[in-house]
Amino acid sequence: MKKYLGPLKGYYLFAQISGILLCSVFGSFGAGLWLDKNLGTTPWLLLLLLIAGITFGMYTIYRTIKGLR
Repeated sequence: MKKYLGPLKGYYLFAQISGILLCSVFGSFGAGLWLDKNLGTTPWLLLLLLIAGITFGMYTIYRTIKGLR
């Protein structure tokens, strides 16, 4: 049975997906910059955490959309 979120379903879903993606990408980007600055590993931790953040964000979006069914 489908969940009914009311007339604002599209806006709610857009806000949720945008928040997930922005938080995961910018959070991992900020953490990577901070760690690279403090550990002197420029740009490796930034790239590693950015890839991990994007992957985590996409997986979470997939689970969110799959949960709408």
